[in-house]
Amino acid sequence: MDFELVFEKVITKFKEENIRYGLIGGFALGVMGILRATMDIDFLLLVDDLEKADNILTASMYKCLHKTENLSQYSSDLKVLGSIDIIHASRRLSREMLARVDFFNVFDKYSIPVLSAEDLIGLKVQAITNDASREAIDFHDMRLLLEYRKRTEIEIDWELLAEYFVLFERRDLLNVLKKEFT
Repeated sequence: MDFELVFEKVITKFKEENIRYGLIGGFALGVMGILRATMDIDFLLLVDDLEKADNILTASMYKCLHKTENLSQYSSDLKVLGSIDIIHASRRLSREMLARVDFFNVFDKYSIPVLSAEDLIGLKVQAITNDASREAIDFHDMRLLLEYRKRTEIEIDWELLAEYFVLFERRDLLNVLKKEFT
């Protein structure tokens, strides 16, 4: 996947159409300086903008492979374009995540919204709840995100994190992280 090409074809159009989104997943960790292999791009995208996003992706040679109330998956037959997964932001919590995005420069051309470290951790807690086999890698990513916060001297919002861990009944993991990072 040629990430720079995808940004040129998709992100510029998202910006032109004022689509409200935040980068998530492995590429989001990468822009924070956390090395993580990834083969796709993942977004949290405001549900109100799904139709505009679908039009842009379809015009950019992507096909929608799967769509549910909560998720859309796109792929291109062109390997350089790869695949894009979109989580639909329709609930209060996911909409609030989009209101807290941080902006990062990518490829010295694009200023892109990326979910906060705490919100990325919240999505990882949800992922673990949905699929227990992800716990080891996602817990490792949580630690890397908290290390990022420490390294950049940005205060960790433990109150926000507690909301996610309580919501998904994973206080045990929160306690482990708090012992290590407070």
